[in-house]
Amino acid sequence: MPSLRIDNFYGIVPRLHPVDLKPGYAVRAEDVRLTHGTLMPWRERLPVADVPAGSLTVEPFGCGWLAWDKCVEVAPWLPHCNRLFVTGDAPYPTVGRPQPDGTFAWCRLGVPCPGAGPIATPVSPLPAGDNADDDAALSNETEGRDYLATYVNAWCEEGGPSWPGNEFICNDGDTVIVTGLPPTPDPEWCVTGVNLYRRVTGFRTGREQVEEHITSYCLVATLPVGTPSYTDSTLNMDLGAVLTTLEFMPPPACLRGILAIPETGTLVGFCGCDLFFSANGQPWNWPEAERMTLDYPIVSLRALDVMWYGATIFAATTGTPYTIQGTSPGCKKRECRRVRQYVMPFPMVTCCSNRGSVVTPMGMVYVSTDGLVLLPSWGQPKVITDQWFAQDDWRKLRPDTMRLGWYAGTLFCVSDSDAFMLTIDTEAYSNWETYRLSSLSDRPVFLCSAGNGELFMLNEDGTVSQWNAGTTLRPYEWESKWFESPGQTYFLAGRVWCNGEHAGGNCSSASADFALKADQRIVFHRIVAGHDYFRIKPYGRHMIHGVILRGTGTVWAVHVATSLRELALEQHGR
Repeated sequence: MPSLRIDNFYGIVPRLHPVDLKPGYAVRAEDVRLTHGTLMPWRERLPVADVPAGSLTVEPFGCGWLAWDKCVEVAPWLPHCNRLFVTGDAPYPTVGRPQPDGTFAWCRLGVPCPGAGPIATPVSPLPAGDNADDDAALSNETEGRDYLATYVNAWCEEGGPSWPGNEFICNDGDTVIVTGLPPTPDPEWCVTGVNLYRRVTGFRTGREQVEEHITSYCLVATLPVGTPSYTDSTLNMDLGAVLTTLEFMPPPACLRGILAIPETGTLVGFCGCDLFFSANGQPWNWPEAERMTLDYPIVSLRALDVMWYGATIFAATTGTPYTIQGTSPGCKKRECRRVRQYVMPFPMVTCCSNRGSVVTPMGMVYVSTDGLVLLPSWGQPKVITDQWFAQDDWRKLRPDTMRLGWYAGTLFCVSDSDAFMLTIDTEAYSNWETYRLSSLSDRPVFLCSAGNGELFMLNEDGTVSQWNAGTTLRPYEWESKWFESPGQTYFLAGRVWCNGEHAGGNCSSASADFALKADQRIVFHRIVAGHDYFRIKPYGRHMIHGVILRGTGTVWAVHVATSLRELALEQHGR
């Protein structure tokens, strides 16, 4: 006589018909913890903060949370430098620093370059030296001179220079009136000062075997921004530091996807097909020489520090993916970065920049039209959801709205219509097939991982909560595969091994609701909280059966048969 027995509980495989599933696999496995091969509940989420309702992005900072009502990218910088870099909030990238009162001071990232150079007028002009009489008026103290200026922001960061001003000659120490200083730029730059420089050329004896470049611009004075003019009579020997920001540039206004490269002081971002890098340790300086252009528009960037090889940058695009290596602090030129373009196109789809990607110990995982793509530091990209979702199954999940999170070797994938957990890290965690894929009832608008590895979820109402950290258990629902019998049959007895013991807490009152399905109709159900035998009321003969288990109790086996005697005879198998 036929019987139905389940000794190990597995996740779901949506691409297979319920009849074709292997024993133990499920048609439905929602909010269930399968890490032990049994049915166990997760804990409910623990609320940790409230942010304004309608927020779309949150970022933990210090003991609190920052929130934005837009899809933004946030990059914390070095541990000893409390700064946050944000793209997507304003029409330009921004940088914020915490203030003593708990608020943030936000400025536009970078320092602008002034336009036209200052105009200099000597009080006692010298002749131009076009004839012998003019030459007689010149001396060893006579020099050619011009001025330029740079902006300085509230954080003492200096930008690139203006164009040089008019050129003239004067003697060292002559009084010169400098006008046309740079005007006050837009307030979002937070510019507070102007550095005024003038050209100085070192002395040559004429006996040098090699002519060296000894002309530089040296600091004359630092002035409040908006100063209309300055009178300069400083001797060359009293000038300040040499200009070092000749090639400094702010990032482009269209910069998105800002990211801090691990183990460096370098930032990276993109605009269209272009990839931009900041100078190491200078987040306000984005040299044009560091710019790289890919073949396709970039959608998302992630970075992973790989032992012995430095950090790898992963770039998902609208075409083929890329990896960029050679991002160590010593790499100061574009030529030292190795760019690898993969052949197979796996275009990323997302409605909100980096929402559809996450970095894992194996590499970057992102959402494509064919499934979740794993882009490793070495090796070829691959679709890791192919064994669970066929292409048509995947597109029904609305991947263009999908948000990704990472927790303890498991991907959390949430779209506007579905949510599921997929365990992929079998290096750091044991390779148990039982819990590879299961579904979730949560629909958070944003997921983020903290530095301690915990996963946090943001709800539409503004509640920020920590996954699996609450004090109560979350009810699960698990539905078995369809068991097809050789002929019409029925079951009259059953036994469910269930108790209320749950790892990490005293939940002895937990139980489960057992239901028997016949030809997709529930014909019997009862509450189980132990492992006693029970009778099933007659319901007629059917070809296809299945079981459903709901609740918070731990279930490790289910057995139904045509009679109590048959159940008892098969118990030696346990």
